[in-house]
Amino acid sequence: MLEEATDFEALRSLFMRFVEKKLSDFSIAQRSVFKPVCRPRVQEVMIVDAVSAVNYPEKVVGVLTSPPYLQAQEYIRSFSWELKLLGVPLHIITMLRNLEIPYRPPIDMKIESETYDEMLQSIDLKMRKLVKSYFTNTITVLEKSANSLVPKGVMGIFVGDAL
Repeated sequence: MLEEATDFEALRSLFMRFVEKKLSDFSIAQRSVFKPVCRPRVQEVMIVDAVSAVNYPEKVVGVLTSPPYLQAQEYIRSFSWELKLLGVPLHIITMLRNLEIPYRPPIDMKIESETYDEMLQSIDLKMRKLVKSYFTNTITVLEKSANSLVPKGVMGIFVGDAL
């Protein structure tokens, strides 16, 4: 158990360095844009399983996310060698890989959409499970994130071309 805690702290430290680097890059890029300069700083970074977390972060000022695209990008699978080279233990990489959407089991929820229902009926059972998992887990994460915002909080959702 101590090894897992140490591994988690090492992963958290690595993530914090990454966030600070990205904030620095953002500040540099922002200088070329005619807008009031934002002074980003990390108040707190919480690493949570956004789907199953019971104690979801509260009073969040901002959320910036890019929902996964259905099998367009599997981040942990794509970057597992880089994670290994950075010293992330194999059991942590495996745990993270299993948390990727859409490889989780679908969440029991009703999606009110005739298009969604028609689409599910037109695909085979294996693909149906994958699509259900994708939509139910993504909706859950977005709802939890939106519900955690303070009254004037901001949520940015980047949706790019997945083709």
